[in-house]
Amino acid sequence: DLNKEYNLNLPTDGPKTLNGLIQEELETLPSLGTCIKIGDYILEVVKTSNNAVQSVKLTATKPQEKSAQDHA
Repeated sequence: DLNKEYNLNLPTDGPKTLNGLIQEELETLPSLGTCIKIGDYILEVVKTSNNAVQSVKLTATKPQEKSAQDHA
C-alpha cells in the first residue's frame, strides 16, 4: 500500500491501484507526460505500457507534516 509505505494520503475509497486511480480521475487512458492533481499531490505519468501506467513522478503540493522524531 503506497499510503503506508511512503506516508502518503492518496484516496483509498475507490480503485485499489495507482493506475486505476489515475484512469478514474481522467476518465480516459493516460498518456506519457500526463499530469493530474489528486488530493495533495501532482502525479506525472512517466512510463506506460499496454494502456496502463507503469511509473509516475509524485510531487506533494504542500509540505508534509514532520513526525515526532523530526522535532527531537
